[in-house]
Amino acid sequence: MDTSYRDGSDLPDSPILLRALTPQTLLLATDSSALHLYDLRTSDTTFTTPGPVQTHHPHEDYVSSITPFAPSETSTSGFSRQFFSTGASTVAVLDVRKGITYQSDDLGEEILCGTIIGDKSIVGGEKGALRILEGGVNGLKLGDERKIVVAKGESLDVMCPLPEASRLEETVAVGLGDGNIKFVQVGKKGGVIGTERHHEVEGVVAIGFEPGGRMISGGGNVVQVWERSDDDVDGGAGEANGARHTDSADDDEANDSDDDSSEEETRPKRKKRKRNKGKDRGGSNQIMAFKGMD
Repeated sequence: MDTSYRDGSDLPDSPILLRALTPQTLLLATDSSALHLYDLRTSDTTFTTPGPVQTHHPHEDYVSSITPFAPSETSTSGFSRQFFSTGASTVAVLDVRKGITYQSDDLGEEILCGTIIGDKSIVGGEKGALRILEGGVNGLKLGDERKIVVAKGESLDVMCPLPEASRLEETVAVGLGDGNIKFVQVGKKGGVIGTERHHEVEGVVAIGFEPGGRMISGGGNVVQVWERSDDDVDGGAGEANGARHTDSADDDEANDSDDDSSEEETRPKRKKRKRNKGKDRGGSNQIMAFKGMD
């Protein structure tokens, strides 16, 4: 794929996020804030012919998260047509049939992540607090949103709802820039209920849950797989605190020779997306290295 920036630059507009809308359509966000809709039935394998069927710019800078709303009750396909996105210092709602249906005002901080639980849209930013926005797809209610302080002054870079099997309702796992993972309940009496440490130095850049319910976190040169401790059988906050590390790949074990060690020492560190803000066109090597991978 090769697209251009809105400022007319000929430099390639790098893809950032990819979401499957249906088995035939993809939603692709790029570094320039463009949000492209591709139809696999008409596009070739390089996505250059005939190009996206729709392009939107819901934010002034790169898109930091895309989350689908639940399909409407009248949906015949079972797939969502409406998405919630964050980027720069705003949030937006996109309908693939109607285009951008909502754009917020400047929220006063860079919004780095977002997700949806029920009718709550949840966003996290650089100041360390979650904003709980009510209203969902029918219109987000800003101005009277609730805030939950997760880690004052620390960036909230990624988040993911806990699966139903965790028995923790309305709870999200939040990855921080300091390497911690916070478990936060977002109900009316919500707050931080647990903390785990992913990395001593690097921030958390990815969090997800596999079908069996185990949490997977990534950041720096480390991927960790967590599962609930066998001692936590009563539910509640202990389930979050009882996460147990079960597997990892670390850069301390990534070097099998002196040459490999030298190469690792000279490799630039991966920059946080929130600090690039889509402006560093030169780009540094952002490939994450693991043992056994070239």
